[in-house]
Amino acid sequence: MNSLLRLTAFTCFILLVFACQQKEAGSNKKVLRNGYAYVNYTNNKGEKPRVDHVVTIDFDIIDDFGNILSDSRKANVRPTVQIPHQMDPQTRRNPLLALIEQLTVGDSASVFVPVDSLSSPPQEFKQSKSVEYRVVVRAIELPDNYMNRIGSEQQKLQLESYDEAKIAFDKYQKGDYDNRVVEKNGEIKLVIIDSTDGVKADYNELAFVHYYGFFRNGESFDNSYKLNKPYGFRVGKGSVIQGWDIAIPDIPEGATAIIDIPYQMAYGNEGRQGTIPARSDLIYWVKLDHIEKSKKVEN
Repeated sequence: MNSLLRLTAFTCFILLVFACQQKEAGSNKKVLRNGYAYVNYTNNKGEKPRVDHVVTIDFDIIDDFGNILSDSRKANVRPTVQIPHQMDPQTRRNPLLALIEQLTVGDSASVFVPVDSLSSPPQEFKQSKSVEYRVVVRAIELPDNYMNRIGSEQQKLQLESYDEAKIAFDKYQKGDYDNRVVEKNGEIKLVIIDSTDGVKADYNELAFVHYYGFFRNGESFDNSYKLNKPYGFRVGKGSVIQGWDIAIPDIPEGATAIIDIPYQMAYGNEGRQGTIPARSDLIYWVKLDHIEKSKKVEN
């Protein structure tokens, strides 16, 4: 688990490789050990992270025009970073890590990263001279404490989500949603249970979906919560069963739904070895966790 934790630490939110170029800080800002300008908006008392501590955060990435380019709160799991024992030159240059080392629980701060100091900035960054990483520290824990907490939270979430999914499945089977059923392609039945005004996924966009899969007898054969993360796929590319590719684009981000899929548009005559018997109709309870829309920045 420790190796997984370290992988999470440096891939969950450190999405870019930072080059070593440094800029002078503005007069109203402080300077981190590696030269990046930062502002601490709070003055909380408490222990700062030490080697091996796992720091749980929320963060936004904001451009020069106030556009939020990324928001970690849209993900199912909060990002974490583990303070390393030793830092290679690249790690020492990392502005987010240097910022987090200055903070304690509840602190909110920003580090300002010049776009021309990034080795491969995303296209939407290039309209700005710098981007702001605004961070809130939610927890600082020893690795064992972190793993125990996450395990308990995951188990609780899985139980709660199963209850929600099973209630919706039972209501669907009893006909409680009959007046809300929409047929897709004449075979798939879709019911939006709790709708939102969220966006919908377009072709080739990434949709991240939490789900419980049921046979018609009510037995659950699979779910996404056991992995503690939603299942991601590109819409319309044929990487999932046909029923999903057809129904998911009609579900708004944040909404929950029932998808009733005949076997011909699921796993067909053969099923899936070990989990799905031949000619099995499948009923999915799904929650569209979030969508990664095509990257277009609007001013």
